[in-house]
Amino acid sequence: MAIPFLSPEGRDRLQAFVDRSPPETAYWRRAQIVLMVDQGRTPEAIASELELPINRVRQFMRAFDRQGLQLFPATVLEPEPVFDPDESIDTGAREIISQALAQVEEHTAALETEIDPTSVHETRKAIRRLRTATRLFAPYFEQGLLAGYRRRLRKAMRRMARSRDATVFLEALESNRQLMGLTADEAAALDRLAEFWQERRQAADDALRAYLTKGKYQQILAELADFCAGDAEGALAQEDGPSKVRHVAPVLLA
Repeated sequence: MAIPFLSPEGRDRLQAFVDRSPPETAYWRRAQIVLMVDQGRTPEAIASELELPINRVRQFMRAFDRQGLQLFPATVLEPEPVFDPDESIDTGAREIISQALAQVEEHTAALETEIDPTSVHETRKAIRRLRTATRLFAPYFEQGLLAGYRRRLRKAMRRMARSRDATVFLEALESNRQLMGLTADEAAALDRLAEFWQERRQAADDALRAYLTKGKYQQILAELADFCAGDAEGALAQEDGPSKVRHVAPVLLA
């Protein structure tokens, strides 16, 4: 009996639970069974590696086949907290910004390999989340510190928009021309327009690829990584008011 196909999110959450929990934790072996079957392992191989009776492995597989991830309590599937509620707000802010930065770096790596509409869109989304984090936590650092990063990241998004806009125009042009009853002359004119925009997109893609791999963009990411690794750089003293994540986060998220 095969385990139902796991979604990427479900797989990541189960793997995160296994990675952060010792083997004696409740549901640890069950999560391992699901992940190993999802990898194509046989019940016999799983039973041998986890030192479980083969019948127990098959019994759990049947139960999971009926109930899916609902078989696990919510605590197993909850993502690990990004920060400790008793941390200072500036420490929590660095951890949130670091997480957003990691997503930007991940999408940037994909974009460096191939500049396509999806990669550009996902990278811009990740940068937007990073800019939001720097705006949200700006009041807890020296004036202008995070605002400077936010302005520079906005310029990066504009660079990416040139490639995206050219692609969007070409897709719209191709979609609309299929709905038109064109004469030979009109079709030739649209071909020349499409060729012009293809050249424009290629130039934008080449410029973007060069921008991503060197110069100011990489400098922004490196500076933000250094900022996140710092212990107290630019943090404002909070002696006169609430200073811990548990005090400030509810207000920020309200």
